Amino acid sequence: MDLAVASSTSTLTSIDSCITLKFRKEKKTSRTYIIGLEQFVPDVDKFCKDLKKTLGTGSNVIEEDGSKMYGFQGDFIERIYNYLISKGIDKSKIKK
Repeated sequence: MDLAVASSTSTLTSIDSCITLKFRKEKKTSRTYIIGLEQFVPDVDKFCKDLKKTLGTGSNVIEEDGSKMYGFQGDFIERIYNYLISKGIDKSKIKK
């Protein structure tokens, strides 16, 4: 019985999972954060390194509430959105 509950819970979690793009204005800078990337990209470090080169900006990783937020300096929501789509991630799985 517990196995069936765990199986249905993981199925619901995978259905509800998505990548969230957030823009935050901080003191003297602004950052665009990607949340939930681990569920869709097998090698997150390589993916972020390639994205960082594409954007031509600095990046950082923040761990918050058990999930990681990948931050990039600047307002890049549209460019990151288009990059994720070009890498084969479904539009319906990305929230802006």
